[in-house]
This record gives sequence, C-alpha cells and structure tokens, in this order.
Amino acid sequence: MKRILRPLRDEEWVDAISLVWRVFLNNNAEECTKYGMEKFFAFLNDDILYKMYRMGNYRVFACFISNILVGIISARNTNHISLLFIEDEYQHQHIGTALINYLSEYLRKYESQTFITVDASPSALSFYENLGFTVEGHEETRQGIRYIPMRLSL
Repeated sequence: MKRILRPLRDEEWVDAISLVWRVFLNNNAEECTKYGMEKFFAFLNDDILYKMYRMGNYRVFACFISNILVGIISARNTNHISLLFIEDEYQHQHIGTALINYLSEYLRKYESQTFITVDASPSALSFYENLGFTVEGHEETRQGIRYIPMRLSL
C-alpha cells in the first residue's frame, strides 16, 4: 500500500477533524478530565482554528493510503506539533514517523526552523523519544489535558 503525504485540502478539513476526535476518544480520553475532553472538542471545532488553517497560519499535513485519510499532523506557532493522530487500524505502521519527517522537512526547507516541539501525551512519550525528541520539562496538566513538553532538533 502506497502512502501519499501532502498538505490537507480545504474539502478534507471535516474528515480530518473527525479522524482526530475519533482517535482521541479511543486512545487519549482516559488521560484527560471531562473538562479536558470538552476543551479539546471545542478547540477542534473552533471556527478560529479553521480560519487560521485557511489563511495558512495553521499547517496541516495528511497521510492517505488508497485515497483514504489515515493520519494527520498539524503545526501551530510555526514549529509546534499541535495534532498528530493516526486511525487505529493504521497505527504501528510508521505513519506517525512519516508525518513527523514530512513536517520536519517542510519546516527546515520553507520556514528555516531548527527545532520542533510537542506537548506529548504520557502514552506517546516513548514514541517521541524513539524519534529523538527529548523531554524539556515535567508532566503538566493544562485545561484538563496531561502532557509532557518535548523538543527535537532539526
């Protein structure tokens, strides 16, 4: 199965947000409070986020297999991974790694970035460490969502 990695298109926005929410509920909800889940849902469905995406201020890249959207990665503030979600049945197939590599190359080439950051969920810590990310602080909780700040030099 050939993977296609590319920027998300406007008409794919709703499908991408649905993918994120579905995967979040299946894999990350237990790491959040009810308030955290509500805040995350509100973030995903905020018109401002969509407007930022449309204006090019919120980068979203997607992975497709056989024309099926199977994963997305997004960046805010130029070099901070905001979302990285892969459909459950496509996890552990290096799609997350491919999306991080795609985003990293984009940031190096077009944004002249030298590092990338992420607020990793505790369950994703080893995934990011295996890619070379280093922990930059202690586990925190913001708006009901637990995370560990991490950084990768590009």
